Amino acid sequence: TLVGALREYHLGPRAVIVQLCLALTGLALQLPAWKNPVQDMVDSFGRNPAMVPALLQFLTILPDEMNANTKIPITVCAVLTVAVRLTDIA
Repeated sequence: TLVGALREYHLGPRAVIVQLCLALTGLALQLPAWKNPVQDMVDSFGRNPAMVPALLQFLTILPDEMNANTKIPITVCAVLTVAVRLTDIA
């Protein structure tokens, strides 16, 4: 899985981490079944200090992709729905 690959390559190279995070953010934006990707990533990567840089990369890329990536085939209404889903921590 993409999460497993990020776990395996959490030390780098950086280009691999960035590409995996881009793929994960695209998945988070397009897969409604993934209810809380931010919390899932924090749970998966936030407990191990060695994996925190990969988590931070994902958290940095996610808002950029959500706001600026026009290549992801998603409507404005869907973007707003995803934004609510992604920011709902409860």
